[in-house]
Parts: sequence; C-alpha cells; structure tokens
Amino acid sequence: MSESKIDKFHALRPWAFHEIRRLTVEHLYSGQPTCIVELVLLTDRSRTEPRLELRFIGAVEVRIGHLDRMDGFRLDVRDIGHWQREGIRFEVVDDESQLLSLQCADFEFLLIGYAEGTIN
Repeated sequence: MSESKIDKFHALRPWAFHEIRRLTVEHLYSGQPTCIVELVLLTDRSRTEPRLELRFIGAVEVRIGHLDRMDGFRLDVRDIGHWQREGIRFEVVDDESQLLSLQCADFEFLLIGYAEGTIN
C-alpha cells in the first residue's frame, strides 16, 4: 500500500517546525473566491535551515489569528474528502495556538536544508 500525501507530510515531523518565517496569502480571482497560502517554517528562528515550505492551493475559509502570539505553533493536515465539499479535500489547522486554519483542494510541501540529525 502506498503512503498518502498526509502520511508523507507527517513523516517529516512537521511539529519540529514551530517558528513562522513567512506567511503569504494570494487571492485568486478566477470566478471562485479562493487563494493560495504559502508558509515557511523553521525549527529555530536563529537559523534559516532546515525549513519546511508549504503551499495550500485552492484555499477557502482561511483564518489567521494573532501573529504576535506565535508560541506553540503546531500544524496538522487532515483529509476531509469524506465531507464531500466540492473541490475541497484537506483541512489545515494549528490546534495548539489557533494561529492558522483553512481548507484547501491540495497542498505541497518541501523540506530544505535537512541533514541527518538537524530536526529534533
């Protein structure tokens, strides 16, 4: 059985990336009120790598909390395809600090600067 995208994401240990370096929201005007949300996360704010870059495509119901309280950020991605919302397959939440939540059609992630032992 092949690993799902969510399983691959969780295998990266995303909870180690709790420092937000960049958060970008780009509204798309293609007849649907959606956007692309990009997020760059670090393990330590004094280092630029390793970093986890995320892109949430076709995002709706985007909620961003207080950016001045970014302690305890812990991102999780869940499959909500069974909800049968047209074009929406994933829910992204930060249950820890309530900083970010959204639903999206798809997501991409890239781990940059990882060397064995750099993620605790």
